[in-house]
Amino acid sequence: MSHILVVLGAICLLQGTVIALSPDTILGAIDWSSQSGQRIASGVRVVSGVLLFIAASASRFPRGLRALGAIVALGGLISLFIPLQLWQSIIDAWIVHPPIPFRLWGSLPNVLLAGVLLYATLPAERGL
Repeated sequence: MSHILVVLGAICLLQGTVIALSPDTILGAIDWSSQSGQRIASGVRVVSGVLLFIAASASRFPRGLRALGAIVALGGLISLFIPLQLWQSIIDAWIVHPPIPFRLWGSLPNVLLAGVLLYATLPAERGL
């Protein structure tokens, strides 16, 4: 189960790095403001949240990661019901912003989450 957390952590780290260095790679891959983009983003969140919830038992912080997994999955489900016009305005607001804030706000949470996930997979320290 901890392998799932390592993979999720690596994906978050990779995504954060790509957003920081070359955001057009992610932005150009899919039309995020379309209904299919909304469904893809929601599906990724739901799957990530469920995997995080399931793998949490093998971590240092099982309750915290289960809660985070539930929040991520719930956010993915909720984002499916956002009206398309509102979804498009949210995506446009993120893409229209200058590159530096987008890169910072797009990459920093991913890198931090990757660090937490990778740290959570380390074996617990034993007292002397």
